[in-house]
Amino acid sequence: MQAHYFRLFIFGTAIALMMNSANAAEVIPQPASPADMKIFEPYIGTFRSENKRFDDSEIEYHFTVSYHWFDQAKTIVKYVVAMEIPVQNRTIINSEGFYGYDPFNENLYVFGAFKRGMTGWGTVGKFDHETGARETWARSMDPDGVVTHVRDTFQRIDADHWANRTFIRSGDDTEWNLVVEDDYSRVTEQITP
Repeated sequence: MQAHYFRLFIFGTAIALMMNSANAAEVIPQPASPADMKIFEPYIGTFRSENKRFDDSEIEYHFTVSYHWFDQAKTIVKYVVAMEIPVQNRTIINSEGFYGYDPFNENLYVFGAFKRGMTGWGTVGKFDHETGARETWARSMDPDGVVTHVRDTFQRIDADHWANRTFIRSGDDTEWNLVVEDDYSRVTEQITP
């Protein structure tokens, strides 16, 4: 069960804690304009991961990620990351946050707040309008002062599917490690008559 919570923590951190720079000497975020927020259009909606099992258990769970336009002008995206446990009819919200255009740094930002008490800031470091791919860069600090860097890649497969890979490193001088690799499928909303 402990490995599951570590995975939930890492996944949530990766989605939301996009930093302004993983290491200033190493990366420079891609410049952006407000119009570049359209990179999120293919991701608007709710998507779910593949089924997983808790350690030493037959109970299945999956993650959902929901992206919705927050404003009428479609310049801010709100997201929610949750874990769903169908057999228990249970939803556990992990994090919520926003993506938008940062007029001061002229790039795309993200802010995330986590149920575990952490917050983070970051940037969409790279994006490609033709493929719908984007890479976010994150940084967080836990209550003990340990800094974790996160690189999260999103690759659009088709209109209803995208892939996610998450890399982390602790501190500024450690190696990147792949910790999460998932495919997400669009969840179609069912209307009850």
